[in-house]
Amino acid sequence: RQIDAGFQHLRKMDAISPRTHNALYFVYRAFQTDKWIDSFLLLMSSLEALFSNDTPGAATRAITRRVSSLLGHGPRCTEADIRKLYHLRSDMTHGRVVVDDDAGKNLEQLGHLEFVASRCFRELVNTAAYVHYEDKPRRDRFMGMLDCTA
Repeated sequence: RQIDAGFQHLRKMDAISPRTHNALYFVYRAFQTDKWIDSFLLLMSSLEALFSNDTPGAATRAITRRVSSLLGHGPRCTEADIRKLYHLRSDMTHGRVVVDDDAGKNLEQLGHLEFVASRCFRELVNTAAYVHYEDKPRRDRFMGMLDCTA
């Protein structure tokens, strides 16, 4: 029953908005790949889909604050923790580090990001908070609540 109920929430979440659909699609793809770099970038993209601003520009602060807030600033989920993961993504994307298929020490960071992303989705589903993504005004209010509890 619990699995069925969770799956039904995921189906509703998938249909509620392009942001939630894309976030779920990115997570699905992240867990299908056998390359750590693909998984890392797709997991981070899922968080960006859910927590980024609507306008282009500095996303780091909004994403790190909102993710941490949603997760209650718990262990491994502080703003500083999320910022480190986001900076690794930025370093890879902007060529400040060389990436390849050898996971090496990056498996630890990938495991950390999987932990954070999984907790975010679990929280959104368990509390049915994904309904706030139904339209822009509701999402804006939800993001504002996350920003205030940071």
